[in-house]
Amino acid sequence: PEARLEPRGSAPVSASMRRLARIAAWLAGGLLLLVVVAAGALWIVLDSDWLRGELEGHASDYTGRKTTVGRIDFDWGATTSVRLEQVAIANVAWAKTPHMLKIEQVDFDIRLWPLLKGDIVLPRLVLRKPEVEVEVGDREQLNWSMEETPVATGAVKAMEPDSRSGAPAIGRLEVTEGKLAYRDPRRK
Repeated sequence: PEARLEPRGSAPVSASMRRLARIAAWLAGGLLLLVVVAAGALWIVLDSDWLRGELEGHASDYTGRKTTVGRIDFDWGATTSVRLEQVAIANVAWAKTPHMLKIEQVDFDIRLWPLLKGDIVLPRLVLRKPEVEVEVGDREQLNWSMEETPVATGAVKAMEPDSRSGAPAIGRLEVTEGKLAYRDPRRK
């Protein structure tokens, strides 16, 4: 018979215990690998142009006007910070300027846990260098009116909250170096 030396004070480890430990190690390693792959895939998707394209598409559908975003950055946490750069919403065809809204940078924090319940909580919203072009047309059309973009009218009504509590909660709103232009051909 083969003699085994066991450390003093320890009980012999059975083959089934070693097998169980090996299975647990493989499961833990597989789970860790799955988490790393999922996190990497999420990072690649959110850091790619795919997300920017999705955001532009949904915003364009919502407003009925071409919306562009130059860049998106995230700083993940329970309260995630988001930075949008070079945001622009096109103006109506008859307007004097190509964009109704241009913002150099939008920074906001969003709390993720309330988002799971459908509540949008923005502790901080910062608009840097926004330029808003408000205009009345020759036939008294309004470039900010959703009737100018019928597709958006239905989207706005569908997304309109039932009560004020359904609107996003904004803690601090900061606007820096903003410009507002108003044009009305009837007023000189």
